Amino acid sequence: MNELTKSEQAALALQNEQKLDIFKPLQSEIFLFDTFLSGTLRTPKEVLQDLKVSQKLQMLREPDKFDENTVSLYDEQKRKAGTLPEKDNAVAARLMDAGKCLFCKILNIETKGGFPVIQIGVYLVDY
Repeated sequence: MNELTKSEQAALALQNEQKLDIFKPLQSEIFLFDTFLSGTLRTPKEVLQDLKVSQKLQMLREPDKFDENTVSLYDEQKRKAGTLPEKDNAVAARLMDAGKCLFCKILNIETKGGFPVIQIGVYLVDY
């Protein structure tokens, strides 16, 4: 038969940024939507200062007692930069729960009223 085993299906899902290099030529990034990084008031200043335009952020599901769809965003040093806003996290959470690989890319960084405003794009990695 030509069916994949469960372990092969799990390997193909590749839910995080630790993808096998063999798939890189086959992957494409599909832009889903843009939004703003939430929770930056609780993010350490040194993490915010290190964020740069075009930087990729890893997305991880971290449901909590306040929101079952919470998606947290981490930089390459595994430091939490913030979360997706609650109004935008349901679709991303469902895709991630289904085994899809998503990531964010920083589109713009501004300071308004002394607070950082970080625009991000959400992307789906397709193989």
